[in-house]
Amino acid sequence: MNKTKIIIEELKKRNIPSEIKQTISPIVEQYIDRIQFVKSFVGLKDILYFEELDVDFFDFPFFLSLNCQTLSSNGGDKHASIASVYENAITDAEEIVRKLKHFFEETNRILFFEVAFSENVLSNDDMWQVYHNMNEETDKEPFEIMTKMYRYPEWYDVEFGENVAILEDSLTVLKQMDNINTLVTIKELEEEINKALENDDAALFSSLVKELKVLKKQIH
Repeated sequence: MNKTKIIIEELKKRNIPSEIKQTISPIVEQYIDRIQFVKSFVGLKDILYFEELDVDFFDFPFFLSLNCQTLSSNGGDKHASIASVYENAITDAEEIVRKLKHFFEETNRILFFEVAFSENVLSNDDMWQVYHNMNEETDKEPFEIMTKMYRYPEWYDVEFGENVAILEDSLTVLKQMDNINTLVTIKELEEEINKALENDDAALFSSLVKELKVLKKQIH
């Protein structure tokens, strides 16, 4: 059993909202290869957040936010990324189900899950440590320091969203570079196809066209 399946099974034992267990999870489990759990949603594009019922971090125990600003799309502005999550948030369970179906059927993107556990709740001593760290780490906001101090169940061994976002951005750049190289090759191949056509070389023409079809499928 992979890590994602283990987390899903463990979450079913926790005190999470009934809407998540009964209506949202069944859809998500159909697309288990398209979801990734994280410890924060900062910088990620598509997020489903939910929390245990005794946590009360947000006014709503769950929400879905799609097409949020990533760190690369807004110049690395964490505040803009977080603001877009709140602005795009959907809290109605039926609407979330409808949006999820469309998301999984019409896109090939990854949906990131952040779960807030009762273990995340900080004690008074923890908050004093947050205050102390704020004086030393002046470049960070309180929420950033707090999330780094959260405790999690052993089985929730996942990355912080910001680290995932950096990796996602790097992969995007690599894909763009790969597309540029492929487009150059396609152009060269099209020129060779035209020459084969002019020379009435049917065998070469057929071979080059097949190669061109393969290359065009690689553009993403």
